Amino acid sequence: MKREIKITSGIYFLYRGEKLVYVGSSQFCEKRVLHHLGLKDFTHFEIQEKEETGLELLKLETELIIKNFPEYNKSFPAKGEYVTLANFLSKFQNRNTRARNKKAIKENIPPAFLMSGRAYFEKNKIEEYLKNKKV
Repeated sequence: MKREIKITSGIYFLYRGEKLVYVGSSQFCEKRVLHHLGLKDFTHFEIQEKEETGLELLKLETELIIKNFPEYNKSFPAKGEYVTLANFLSKFQNRNTRARNKKAIKENIPPAFLMSGRAYFEKNKIEEYLKNKKV
């Protein structure tokens, strides 16, 4: 018997018992959930239908991952908006410039969140800080 897959764009939540262990987004949530259920031992799921699509949906997913830190989410989709200092500062060729900038940023801008032992900063805040302050 073929199961009909409903098309639902939104955010889905996968649980093991009462614990939220994964947050994802898709234009085809039911299909993605069925795929995940075949990979891990999730006990149940929840789907929240959303009108947002594309980048707006990814931003919403990222906010939920940051808020909940589910066990199986090792990264987040809106990566361009949040950066580690090492990745952001890699564009500076001079080692001393990188070190000065890293120190100044850490002293003046708090990280947006920590994930998998790494501090992530809002890229636009770093850019604005560096633009307004000579380090």
